[in-house]
Amino acid sequence: MLFLTKNDSGLQVNLEKVNFSDCVGTTALSCDAMFYENGKTFSYNVPLDVNVYGNKQQLQQLTTILLDNANKYSTGVGNIDLQLQTTDRYAQLTISNDSAPLTNEQLSRMFDRFYTLDSSHNKKISGNGLGLAIAKSLMELQNGTLQITVDGDLFKVVLTLRKS
Repeated sequence: MLFLTKNDSGLQVNLEKVNFSDCVGTTALSCDAMFYENGKTFSYNVPLDVNVYGNKQQLQQLTTILLDNANKYSTGVGNIDLQLQTTDRYAQLTISNDSAPLTNEQLSRMFDRFYTLDSSHNKKISGNGLGLAIAKSLMELQNGTLQITVDGDLFKVVLTLRKS
């Protein structure tokens, strides 16, 4: 909450060349045990030396938030997948997971502060509805974009950053 308050007040960060592969790979490895303990299937593909303009600490925090979200809200065996891909100008991180069907209203509110899915369906899921709001703010500070899509029972979060 403190981060969001600071961000609302015009928080500035220094962007520099960051090895995004290292940030994502380190975070994926640290979350691997969490997925295993929760009976989730986790796969990832992180090519080496994908460099972006950003803030290393915030990019790691962002990746952690998104993987934690996938862990909490994936259904069944989880089938959580992380892919880091590049184009000539951009790096794109996609985290996808199996999901219960979501309504358009639920999708439109995903980045709202304190928004959580109907608690009657998620009694075992703890959270305060700040994770995706923080993730969006972190991406804005990196001059990147964060998008959510749902295709049937597949929930995808895609973040895009400018390569360095």
